Amino acid sequence: MSAGGPGEERLRRLVDAYFEASRDPTYRAIVLSEAYVALAREDGQRYTPAMARVIGDFVRDLAASGEVAVEDPDLLGRLLCATLHEVASAIGGTAQPPASPTTVEYAKKIICHMLFGDRPA
Repeated sequence: MSAGGPGEERLRRLVDAYFEASRDPTYRAIVLSEAYVALAREDGQRYTPAMARVIGDFVRDLAASGEVAVEDPDLLGRLLCATLHEVASAIGGTAQPPASPTTVEYAKKIICHMLFGDRPA
């Protein structure tokens, strides 16, 4: 996963793709609503295995390459999954108007900060 640019650039593309998918009504109904309220799976995670695997692999790859300094990549991956889920739930629900581009960019800034901290622009 190291091909394709710096980690922060790849993270932004990953988050864009996730937020785009989370606008789909079927995805929202199944993944963001019904699956989330279901009891946690045996491994304790409440996110789809595919999402947890992609995010977890991404974080572990960033840690292994030295792009992020993290004590527990698996915990950070879970926190990132939780954050993505909550942001997607908040910004694209049918009960509210779609989030403005400013809101989405702010969410991406927070998510990037979780992984990369403060970096000079």
